[in-house]
Amino acid sequence: MLLLIYVLVTTYFIAGSLCYDWLQSVYWALDVYYYSNRKAEQETLILNLMIQIAYMLNGTICVLMTMFLKFHINLALTNKTTIENLDKKGKDYVSMFDVGPTLNWQQIFGRNRWLWPFPVYMGSGKPLGDGIYWPMNKQEEEKMLSSSRRQN
Repeated sequence: MLLLIYVLVTTYFIAGSLCYDWLQSVYWALDVYYYSNRKAEQETLILNLMIQIAYMLNGTICVLMTMFLKFHINLALTNKTTIENLDKKGKDYVSMFDVGPTLNWQQIFGRNRWLWPFPVYMGSGKPLGDGIYWPMNKQEEEKMLSSSRRQN
């Protein structure tokens, strides 16, 4: 998820810092296209068009990655996997590992909020759980145990 956040920060920075230049490029290109017949300006027009296409591609990536991040934040807060989410689409489903938004987030990023932006796992920033066993939602755990008892 950190890589996704870093990509979004980079694409937003590019979009914000180049917005004025992109608009100036569009105005210049329209001016050259309609009012100039010189070959040198026509070649520069092609370069400006490539810059404009790259900027619009960056904007498209910004929108798509924002939606992708929103989806993954929802998965992280409810402690679900992508497969669980798609399998139970349209149905009420609570993951048995959903222990609340705060603890779910700490299972991913660790206890120390200052270390969340960095991909390091020191003693204080270590995520909850040992990688094999994870805290479980007590209500869901009891439902699972009672259903397994009924089957036996």
